[in-house]
Amino acid sequence: MPGGRQNNEIRICVDVDSVVAYPNHGDYANAKPIILGIENVNRLYDEGYYIFLHTSRYTQRFPGRAWQIGYIELKEWADKYRLKYHEIIMNKPPYDLIIDDKAVKCEGWLEEDWKAVWERLTKTHSVNQYNERIM
Repeated sequence: MPGGRQNNEIRICVDVDSVVAYPNHGDYANAKPIILGIENVNRLYDEGYYIFLHTSRYTQRFPGRAWQIGYIELKEWADKYRLKYHEIIMNKPPYDLIIDDKAVKCEGWLEEDWKAVWERLTKTHSVNQYNERIM
């Protein structure tokens, strides 16, 4: 897109549970993959977007130690299911609702939710990192 942002300038934060992994009541190592979610995240990666996985796994059970406990487990899970990413960020605060101007609700198994993600990316190419329209 001339004058717009390039894919490699756009960072995409991907939550793990319910987007690429089915919730598994804390048994994260054995969580089943959401194939549609993994396929779409891999497509984003392949198209040059910067993908980071962001999770609150272990933050309540092991405050301050989620990185040591969960990072290796999540990396192994992602590698097992061939989930492509650039970075894993642990210690996402647990929450019940996120309010953000750049958020798109996505339940990884719903095709219409992924359609909304791709539509939002089309708009993202025409704004800068401050969400100001690029001429």
